[in-house]
Amino acid sequence: MRDDLPLGELRDAVARITVERLLPELLALPDDRLRDVLGAVLSHRLPYPPAPGTESRLFLAVRGPAPGRRGPAWRHPAVAAALPRLGTRDGRGRLAYEGRCAACGTPLRADTAHAACPVCGVTATDLTVRPGSR
Repeated sequence: MRDDLPLGELRDAVARITVERLLPELLALPDDRLRDVLGAVLSHRLPYPPAPGTESRLFLAVRGPAPGRRGPAWRHPAVAAALPRLGTRDGRGRLAYEGRCAACGTPLRADTAHAACPVCGVTATDLTVRPGSR
């Protein structure tokens, strides 16, 4: 008789242990580093297998009320990857810069003026300081 765990139970146990060990490390990261880690992980994942001729992506977004709208309408600017990754940042982990991707038009927020769009990958994005963010 084998005393081994079934493969599904073993995977679940490993996942639980990994989360228990990884979560405190992630929670200890400063906001800008956490965004880098999560953004990098999400950029390598697909939310579901795409249908032929379609594309899907996962990325971080900032939730906030849409300007000039009443009711529960929300906008979701994508969190752009800072360029250079560890270069001249806001220093406080704030997403103080905003703009739109010149290629695909996605609203973007970042902690540097130069950032990469997580939707289309364009890196020639110049963002401006958000009013009241400094």
